[in-house]
Amino acid sequence: MKRILQIGYDAAQLRSIRELLKSGQYNVLTVRGNTVAARLSLSNQKFSLVIIGQTDESWMRRAMVGWLKSEKPATPVMALNSDPTESVPQADYNCVMDESNNWLSAVGQACLAGAV
Repeated sequence: MKRILQIGYDAAQLRSIRELLKSGQYNVLTVRGNTVAARLSLSNQKFSLVIIGQTDESWMRRAMVGWLKSEKPATPVMALNSDPTESVPQADYNCVMDESNNWLSAVGQACLAGAV
């Protein structure tokens, strides 16, 4: 089973995304906030994909993606964005949150490429 680390900032949105991913047979570890995510990323745990939620400030999301790519370069990172004009340049995948069919498809592609 593919493991996904979900980093988010809004509890209701985290639950919603986690349930969607679990229904797709993914093993999902959900953390709220960048500090917990950073500690977890530095552990020996491996993930097939890291998903960054849309509700934090864009500069904070960009910083987290940059940090993840420097610490775990082999692990794909997906940024969920609020609209199609928004993106996080260092993310491997940029998807619009409200287009769940599209980003769920991208999750499948990313997990095929991911480490675990």
